[in-house]
Amino acid sequence: MGGSAEPTTLHIVEKLASIYDVLGVVSYPWKNYETAKQLPDDYDSRLVSYASWPIGFTEIVWRSDRAQGGSKEEQLEYLLPYLELTRRMKLEFVN
Repeated sequence: MGGSAEPTTLHIVEKLASIYDVLGVVSYPWKNYETAKQLPDDYDSRLVSYASWPIGFTEIVWRSDRAQGGSKEEQLEYLLPYLELTRRMKLEFVN
């Protein structure tokens, strides 16, 4: 979704909503935020609250490769809160 996605930038997804049963979304927040702690609490929930169609996260990723500036610890800092956040969202699946 990116760090600056707002409902006004989601108009294309809305226009295409009639041609899919479930919208599969890939989330790579590490491309927009230096650390997982910088993620806003509503990072992915904005899309879910905006959408009136079923959504599933096909891939959620935080880099763990040290060569890319990541670590397994940062990955956990992202994943554990993310799983709690998505538990409260109406989603078809999280992969």
